[in-house]
Amino acid sequence: MRSIKLADILGKKVDDDDILKALAPQISLPPAIRGKILLSYAEYRLKKGSNSIPALGLNAPWPDKFSALYTGRSQVSGLSWIDTIANTTLYGYCPMCGSETHKTVDHFLPRKPWAEFSFLSLNLVPSCGTCNGKRGNRANAPHSPHRALHPFYDHRLLKQRLHITKISPPYAAPKFEADVCTSVSAKSRPRVTHHLDQSIDEVEYQQFCNNRWSELRQQVRRTSTIAKWKKVIREHCDDAIATSGPNSWRTAFFDGILKNQDAVQWLFDNRAKA
Repeated sequence: MRSIKLADILGKKVDDDDILKALAPQISLPPAIRGKILLSYAEYRLKKGSNSIPALGLNAPWPDKFSALYTGRSQVSGLSWIDTIANTTLYGYCPMCGSETHKTVDHFLPRKPWAEFSFLSLNLVPSCGTCNGKRGNRANAPHSPHRALHPFYDHRLLKQRLHITKISPPYAAPKFEADVCTSVSAKSRPRVTHHLDQSIDEVEYQQFCNNRWSELRQQVRRTSTIAKWKKVIREHCDDAIATSGPNSWRTAFFDGILKNQDAVQWLFDNRAKA
């Protein structure tokens, strides 16, 4: 989960209107349909990717043609930049869920029913394959009361701490869950909760946290006092924020440890058993 800018990924600004204009003769796109797409995309930008935007409900063959343009994304069609979004190494973790990988492109408003946004740049977000598949067509379904957080638009919200790892005993085999930070406002909480529920794969999250927990169990063996141990965890948290931002899984994990004094104490008390 991260606030990002498309121009930073691509090193340039994409003019979707010009791309659509250039593609129109290649795919025999009628002027009337092109005009409707441009108006709908203007609404997308105005409403920041809201799922309240009505889908155009395009008839065949246009949904399939637009999907094929996205899938092919060749230099000839002027869409080769889409691969740059998928393969970017600019960020250390997934802008959508916070995991430490991403190599797919997520259609923020899904191609079904929004076929018209299939290859338009502001609807294409770098994402890991797991959370992309988990959201599917559900997270931003038409008329859903909530929608996912948009990395290109929800800058103010995504720069805040939004989620923390909840750690439940027994600490010999703890359970880890992504939870909304108490600092998140009542107004934003339902949407943040929706985003976490729709984006974070519970099995992968548990495995990630298990690995970090195992690493801490080894590290605590080299710590002589509880004060030094708390300092080590605090440094881990500070490093995570500095390198991967406020809402990565790594940041959430170490912040969750810091705020759970029982877990901190258990790790220290059981350091000889690690």
